[in-house]
Amino acid sequence: MIIRISNCKEDHDKLQSFLDSAGASLVKFRYFKSRGFDVLDNHLLTILYMDDRDAVGYGHIDKDNETIWLGICVAETHTGRGIGKSIMQYLNDFQDEMQIDELMLMVDWDNKRAIELYNKFEFQVVKEKEDHHYLMIRKRKIL
Repeated sequence: MIIRISNCKEDHDKLQSFLDSAGASLVKFRYFKSRGFDVLDNHLLTILYMDDRDAVGYGHIDKDNETIWLGICVAETHTGRGIGKSIMQYLNDFQDEMQIDELMLMVDWDNKRAIELYNKFEFQVVKEKEDHHYLMIRKRKIL
């Protein structure tokens, strides 16, 4: 089940619980390594994927000036179960509903599983960066 969260104490606790249990997934997902939870104020959408009462996945759409960024992470112990696909579908549906023209993301070159997932959701590499990252973009489908 996916829930929306905001910048409040109760949701901070849920998010912190997720980060505490994400394990090795945080090696590739470094978003909160240099940010506090006050960054949630800039998010257009922040979600947690709940397995019973435990948060096992995270996603956001974040506005940074004119660029809209997507971020996603699935706890190490829950990868390979379709959670990332569910989160991506939710975020991409939000992009289409809100008529956000482009979503950007950064991904490590060696994160093959993530790149495969992003490709399934029509993200395309637009730049290879020297720091071992791809910059990827998804353009909104216009119906």
